[in-house]
Amino acid sequence: MPNLIHYLDFQAKRHPQRLALSYGNSSFSFLQLQQLVKSLAKKLRASGVKPGQIVSTQLNNPPLHVAMTLALLHEATVSCSVADHLEIPSEVPVDFYLIDPDHLGCTIPAEKCLLIDTPWIESAVSKTSNEEAHDYDFDNSLCRLILSSGTTGTPKAIPITHTTLASRCFRRGNLEPQLGCELSFFDVCSSIGFYAIFKPLLTGLPLALPFSYEHSLADLNRLKISNLGGSPNHLTELMQFVKSPPPNHLQLISTAGSLVGVNLINQIKTHLCPNIISRYGSSETSTMAICSGEDLLRHSGAAGFVLPENQLQIVDEFFMPVPSGEAGLIGVKTPDMATEYFNNAKATGEHFIDGWFYPGDIGCQREDGLLVLEGRQSDVINLGGVKVNPNTIDHLLLEQSGIIDCATIGLANALGIEELFTAVVVQADTRASKLSELIVSQLPPIYNTTKLITLKTIPRNAAGKLIRVQLKEALRHFLPK
Repeated sequence: MPNLIHYLDFQAKRHPQRLALSYGNSSFSFLQLQQLVKSLAKKLRASGVKPGQIVSTQLNNPPLHVAMTLALLHEATVSCSVADHLEIPSEVPVDFYLIDPDHLGCTIPAEKCLLIDTPWIESAVSKTSNEEAHDYDFDNSLCRLILSSGTTGTPKAIPITHTTLASRCFRRGNLEPQLGCELSFFDVCSSIGFYAIFKPLLTGLPLALPFSYEHSLADLNRLKISNLGGSPNHLTELMQFVKSPPPNHLQLISTAGSLVGVNLINQIKTHLCPNIISRYGSSETSTMAICSGEDLLRHSGAAGFVLPENQLQIVDEFFMPVPSGEAGLIGVKTPDMATEYFNNAKATGEHFIDGWFYPGDIGCQREDGLLVLEGRQSDVINLGGVKVNPNTIDHLLLEQSGIIDCATIGLANALGIEELFTAVVVQADTRASKLSELIVSQLPPIYNTTKLITLKTIPRNAAGKLIRVQLKEALRHFLPK
């Protein structure tokens, strides 16, 4: 089928000098972006990269990573971007690894490694190219492997066909119409960040990549940014730099990836933009439900209202529907969802069952149709025979002023018994003792045992999801010896 990259050629003809991509003090018009992508594609082709091959990228230069991802699409490959905290799963047979000098320490077969350093880039851009893009052979041809967050260990690879990519991009555009420039804090390694790079191609409007939080605030006015997307963690960091309401053209802020605290919502509505939405979904399904800022304020854990084209069911441990209003395991269906994990039958069998995808979330659907999340199945902790949901603590703390971020997990002590730990990132004038008193006064006694640990940051991935393995390592030395 025709390659989505042809939309870049289309925009370069329509608006050759219009801004397409901005990063710090660097900018690319549609014509410049087209020329860069084609030059990179030509160099890749000369290096032996062929259509259908799996090509992994680990590049710390954001605009180069975007252009290289588009160049790999130009060559009809199967691209896979790898975040710094992840390793590509062993079941993925990579044909080429594209790495920059920062990743030279990686264990990669020399014959499969392409070092994307300054000489390689200069050689690529020194030669212009008018070669036509390769089209994907079939509607179900793979074009992308998106790695799951890997929050509990090894990530899984989610196969995305070219048809699915197109469908998700058009659906995303319908859900969040773009009136001007978009600023996306989501890295291209994440599914949301990956889809964001196609918005300029489909709309003819620019995309801004964050150089720094301070620079991004200046860009709100300089680039007349209308749409801003980021995880709650991104938005929390951004708000630390907002001293007074900056002049801006924002019409919509969208967030996804983790819980959104009441304090953060109120700050955003007061200082940046009153129109906020939160998306609930996954790389496997794309957006499942959408929630407004008002619903987030009214209902702790609100995930949103299910989009009309999607299906939702809530089941018990035997995958039987639970009574209306009761909590259970969430199962979803979307028109362009994946149906398996790449070369991973075990994980596929655990999450894709009878045409439904079960992300592992626990929740309930209210009478008005609002889906409310109560935690994750894997997060439930057994404290002396009593099962507790650590998200109960997180929901409470994120509603308090002075809380920047928090996450509660269970850690096994020397006797193999799990204990509760709550990591918090707080503003300078917030005392942990006050938070402990709050937990004691407002939650059941079983939660009183949690140990509050103050950290500078909580490890999260490009989509803002908790990297559980890293947090456990950070907290392990607080366990009694």
